[in-house]
Order: sequence, then structure tokens, then C-alpha cells
Amino acid sequence: MPDNFLIIRFEDMDTQDNLVEIQSLGQSLIGINRLVGNGLQLFETGKFLQRSETSPFLIKTNPPEIGSNEIAIILVESSTYLPLIHNFILAKQSIIIGNLLSGLLLNMGGREQNSTKNLNAVFDLYERNRQDRIGEIRHVENAIEKLNPYARQVVTPIGKSSDSMVLVYNGEQTIIDFPIADSIRSKKRLEVRKTDKIETIETTIDGIVLSKKQIKIPHPNEMGKYLMGKVFDPVFLDPHNIYTEALSKKLPVKLTTKIRRYQNGKIKDISVFLAEPI
Repeated sequence: MPDNFLIIRFEDMDTQDNLVEIQSLGQSLIGINRLVGNGLQLFETGKFLQRSETSPFLIKTNPPEIGSNEIAIILVESSTYLPLIHNFILAKQSIIIGNLLSGLLLNMGGREQNSTKNLNAVFDLYERNRQDRIGEIRHVENAIEKLNPYARQVVTPIGKSSDSMVLVYNGEQTIIDFPIADSIRSKKRLEVRKTDKIETIETTIDGIVLSKKQIKIPHPNEMGKYLMGKVFDPVFLDPHNIYTEALSKKLPVKLTTKIRRYQNGKIKDISVFLAEPI
């Protein structure tokens, strides 16, 4: 693929067979189109596109190759605008739209600290006056939430047809995983931190929902309540595994998990990656 393409790759679940649900994929591509168009407009003018306003750019892709789970995205200038008016963006588009999408999705997915690097890279490429940088960054961060409906479209396949989406650009990559995607979809603001996100808990399994890859476990902090944990452990789909054994024999297990919390500290949900006998 040419260096100026942004490569989008969906990984795991159905994509192991190079299959993605077509409706989810369509929603994701529509969301990418809207998020990139409005994001570029926000960085350039400080405003979003109006309903009757068209973006200076068209976002195009090559038809997917048979056996490939990668989609190549490229910008071209709309014919309604003067040629070469945005030539510098087109020349560096992989870096710009890669950092733009990464920064916006990470920010709305509860990874504000990680998103700062990507958003600053976009500002650098626009060659903003550094005296105005702080004010402009605050303006963009305050406006980002208005782009959330488009971000929710972008992450539609995650949790349905794939476990994650990988953005590859200019030798770098950003992984948008299930916890980040679920935070984007959440009505409440979640915080997904890189530190202290992996935890082990000793518990029992009180139910299994195989169709949703979920287990029911006692709430770690609230007596008498239960949580549904999303399981990403490959052995979960085996006919006989540690999860079914723990349920049928009422055995305790040690789970390796990501626990996401609201900003008030209450648990939002749990992702389970490994179960071990105690």
C-alpha cells in the first residue's frame, strides 16, 4: 500500500475468517467519513461542518482484496473547491488523518492522556502559532463530545464482528479495543486508564451466556449484586473448559481482567482474559 494511505484493520472474532458483518462495516465507514470531515474542519476553522455544507475533502477507499481484512483510506479534494487549496493536507494525509482519528477516538474512549500526543501532532502539522496553542487545544477538547455520534458509528464492528480496530499510519499504529469502544458508546463519561487496568480477582462463576461470551460473577464491592463479564479467552468457546467446570462444580477461579470504572469509582464493566483454578 502507498505510504499516504491510512490502513484500517479489524482484528479477531469474525475477522479471523476475514469476515465482518456488512451492516457494521458500512456504519463504521460512514462514521469515519463524518468524523474525519468534521475533525479536519474543526482544526482548520474552529467550527464543524454545517448541515448544508460539504467537506473540502472526499474520503475514498480501494475495493478490499479477497482474503484481506484491511481497508485503505485516502483523501482527495472535492471538485467544489479550488484545486490545491489544501495541498499540504493531501501531501501529509496519512499522518494527519491517522493522528486525527486516533486522537478523537482515544479522547472519547476515556484515554485523554494518550490522545494528547495525537491531537498535538495534528496541530503541529497545521503549523499553528504556539502562542495560541493552549487556547486552541482547549477549544478542540471542549468540542470533541459533539463528534461522539460519529465516533459511535466508527466503532460499530467492535464487539460484534471484531475485538479491536487497528489504525496504521506513517509507521505507527493505534489500537481501539473493546473497552475504548464501549466507553465511546456509553452515555456516561468513562475513564479508561493504561495504568492499573489489569487486575486479578478470585471469585465464583454463577452463570454463563454463551451467545454473548459473558459470565455472571458476584460484584467485587457490593454484596448481593452481580456483574456480567465479557470473556475474551479463546478457551471459552470450547465444549468443556474452566468456566463451565467452575460453574457446574461451584469451584472458585482466579480471573485476569480489565475493570473499567466511572469517574466516581464505581465499576462500569469487566473484561475477562484468563481464568485459572485456585
